[in-house]
Amino acid sequence: ATALNEAMTSLVDSPCECLIIDDSRVAVILPESDRQQAVCLARTLRDAVPVWIGQRESLQVPVSLSLGIASVAMPNRATQPQDVIEAADRCLFAARRSGGQVVKSIDVL
Repeated sequence: ATALNEAMTSLVDSPCECLIIDDSRVAVILPESDRQQAVCLARTLRDAVPVWIGQRESLQVPVSLSLGIASVAMPNRATQPQDVIEAADRCLFAARRSGGQVVKSIDVL
């Protein structure tokens, strides 16, 4: 998880916060990005993180990255952080079920 967090932090150019969720999941909070920007960044990370980790860690298995994105275009009083987290988790689950190296995204209304 440390290598994954370091990779994310070093590769993300946008203002963000990286949070370690568990050994295989990191949340990247992008407060100033819309869904298209987040998906573009996710695709860049999907391609760059395995290479970055491979260059710094001696792993015996290939690294694959699946990404789930939930975005909120117009936050309002009804917008709950838990709803965004659950939507991102559903997208991550769908990305993993698709075989890995996949980005799935959704707008939370």
